[in-house]
Amino acid sequence: MIRIYIDEDFQPGISLTISKDESHYLRVNRHVAKRPQAKRQSEEAGETIEAFNSRGQVAEGYLKEGLFYIERVKVSPFPIYPVTLALEIPDNAALESVVRSASELGAERLILFEGDRSQAADSRMSAAVKRALRIAKESMRQSARPRPLLVEAGKKLESLTLSGSTFFLDEVESQQESEANITSRRNSSARENPATVIVGPEGGWSSRERDVCRERAWHIRHYKTPILRVVTIVPVALFDMIRAGE
Repeated sequence: MIRIYIDEDFQPGISLTISKDESHYLRVNRHVAKRPQAKRQSEEAGETIEAFNSRGQVAEGYLKEGLFYIERVKVSPFPIYPVTLALEIPDNAALESVVRSASELGAERLILFEGDRSQAADSRMSAAVKRALRIAKESMRQSARPRPLLVEAGKKLESLTLSGSTFFLDEVESQQESEANITSRRNSSARENPATVIVGPEGGWSSRERDVCRERAWHIRHYKTPILRVVTIVPVALFDMIRAGE
């Protein structure tokens, strides 16, 4: 199936202009060339054309002369869960892996923030957010979730505005940690109750950041393993959050 991103309201019977980025994607990646003589390019290609937007709408239709003609609008069977990932800004390779994992699992939001151990975070943040947004849109094509992951830039850990239950992942085991922290959400649906997972650097949190966690009374979560990379812990923790609430 071909999936394209058009950030407009969808209504049956209307046509929408395809952006330059999406036209490039169709030409280069899906080999759908512009053919004015073709009645419906999608029919020639033998594939369904599906469009998605940032509002959670999904539309089916066909392409013709640079326009997408909507035949029907539907509800995606794949949910977006109200789970936020707050992540200390990682390197580009880890960022791409994390965004793809969060998108495929159906997380709602990613907040990138500056950690005490972050290097040149101010200069990297804008580029990192743009990169994450691009990867999130690309990931939606594959995962068939109804809308892209929301990506925001934050400042320091203590300045983050978080909602619902908040889980602070720490490589150092704490006596405060309890299995009840993660299972306390089992009595309510993950689709309705927001939660946040906070993931720090692979080098570990600073003592000041751990103090912030204690002051905010966040739940501390520890996975019993000597080595845990960001690209490994993020999908595991997000899956735990979603599974615990179902």
